[in-house]
Amino acid sequence: MRYPLFLFLPPLADDKILFVGGEDGLDRVRRESLGVAAFAARGQQVVLVVPGRDVLLTWVDPPAGAKKRQLEKAVPFLLEDDLLNGVEQLHFCLGKVGQDGRLPVAVVARKTMDAWMAVVAEMGIQPHVMICDTLLLPLTEGKWQIFMDDVVAWVRLGEHEGFMVERPNLEIFLSLALKRPNPPERIRVLDFSRETPLEKFASVDVPVDWVVGHRDRIVEMVGVGLGTEGLNLLQGVYKPVGLLGGGWKQMRWSLLLLFVWVMVRTVIGFVELGYLEKREVLLKNQAKTVLTDVFPDMRVVVNPKGQMLQRLEAIKARQGEGQKGGFVEWLTKVGMAAKGEDGLLFNRVNYRDGTLGIIVKSPDMGRLDRMIGALTNNYGLRAVLRKADRGADGVEGQIDIGAL
Repeated sequence: MRYPLFLFLPPLADDKILFVGGEDGLDRVRRESLGVAAFAARGQQVVLVVPGRDVLLTWVDPPAGAKKRQLEKAVPFLLEDDLLNGVEQLHFCLGKVGQDGRLPVAVVARKTMDAWMAVVAEMGIQPHVMICDTLLLPLTEGKWQIFMDDVVAWVRLGEHEGFMVERPNLEIFLSLALKRPNPPERIRVLDFSRETPLEKFASVDVPVDWVVGHRDRIVEMVGVGLGTEGLNLLQGVYKPVGLLGGGWKQMRWSLLLLFVWVMVRTVIGFVELGYLEKREVLLKNQAKTVLTDVFPDMRVVVNPKGQMLQRLEAIKARQGEGQKGGFVEWLTKVGMAAKGEDGLLFNRVNYRDGTLGIIVKSPDMGRLDRMIGALTNNYGLRAVLRKADRGADGVEGQIDIGAL
């Protein structure tokens, strides 16, 4: 059986690179220089594996009837409020709409993608696919999978869902993930650590199966992820060239198909153009609405994106470097404050202008008050309940969190 060659990026500190597969099979992980790795990849189907800590796996509810090109333009703006960087600095990768109607999306910083592709260009290889290592973990119905070593943990929650986190923070992030609808029936932990002893999750109510990993972690990953392409990051400007096949014969057929496609698009183009123009106006109006909601003193809106960036830079300059905490630290403290309060469900989290905003649903008001009090009294944060809506099944509160 001919195996793909799994090449792990970025290179190690000593300019060596890890790879497995190809002619050597899947049982031997090699650590070689770029030149040796490039030679081993010659003539092989190359799968680039990148760290999950650099890839945000999320999803959106796509507009009804939207086509792929329209989604490529719309998705960045649908996610813009939940991202720390401007959409022009990010690379968005779209999967296929699932049975639940959601569209899986992977987000990577463009400078990170450029660094990875620079390594590939230096090696002179043509990759087949790029996938984050989180999606190489086994996919099992009703069960979450966790791989961990002494430092890091990889967690796969679904077909296109998962995250990578430092091992000391695993239980906190896992507890937050378990508050979502449809939790798993069991959790399987495959532990590859050699120095850190196994520890039990005190705050996790789901049964956990602990297994000691005897094989190399990378061998275990590529073995179970062999038939899973996951969400390919090589899209848009990073899409590999030559996917139609080699040779002038195939190229001629491609050009003929392109000519036919252009003729068809010419006939229907004006109808589609009218739709796109209306969609563009709608997106611009939405951007203006967001800008004026965030900055009520904004009287004239000419370039919403540019004006938003200018305001954000001004706020950062006023805040300076002395601001305490940040998104990850505050989110960790929220998880710690929520421990012991059963029934809390976090529906949305965003970070803007030095403020962490969360929308949390609780069976009663008392649990919200206790969590807010814990954030203020025990963890040194300013927590303010901005809004609370009571319903038949509980209370939904909007809480803003920042530094004291």
